Amino acid sequence: MEFNDVIHGHRSIREYEDREVRQELLDQILDAGIRASSSGNMQSYSIVVTKGKELKKKLYTAHMEQSMVVDALYY
Repeated sequence: MEFNDVIHGHRSIREYEDREVRQELLDQILDAGIRASSSGNMQSYSIVVTKGKELKKKLYTAHMEQSMVVDALYY
């Protein structure tokens, strides 16, 4: 795949299916994320998986009321 194809083919998903993600798959996705390159190998980020309606409601306000916070099964 060419670089321009990757850039122009990027999609943001904002509609989610209401179904569980196997813990094994979620672990694989998170593992891939933490192994991604970062500037200066600093890994200056945190990954927090949030599941639970009440907690997501609290986060909704802190995240400028972005609907994805409460719509996605995991945030």
